[in-house]
Amino acid sequence: MTQSIEDRVSQIEQDLSQIKASLGKAKATPNWITKTAGAFQGDVVYAEIARLGKEIRDSEQPEAGA
Repeated sequence: MTQSIEDRVSQIEQDLSQIKASLGKAKATPNWITKTAGAFQGDVVYAEIARLGKEIRDSEQPEAGA
């Protein structure tokens, strides 16, 4: 059964309204980065993990001037 163009446009408009409503709700909640930013501030164990990670990354870089 084929729908008329008016019925199809009406359905698209309804779907678009629902999408816009759900997007509006999603923007109201903070994302995971905002929630977790600063969570490890002052944590000595995390600071050591970060230091060791940087040490590994730096050791994998080519020598300057090479």
